[in-house]
Amino acid sequence: MSNFPLRIDEDVMATVKRAAAREEESMNMMIEILLREALHARNMRIVGPRNRK
Repeated sequence: MSNFPLRIDEDVMATVKRAAAREEESMNMMIEILLREALHARNMRIVGPRNRK
């Protein structure tokens, strides 16, 4: 896991915050969920030892 500062539009961040609250997730987890969904939608496989099946 790594730390990475993000510069995200305030309106986008507010929407993510609302989604996190609605789904009872942390902001960090919601961002990860959205990133994973976006990668999946683009048929991009996550590679690495923690993602092997």
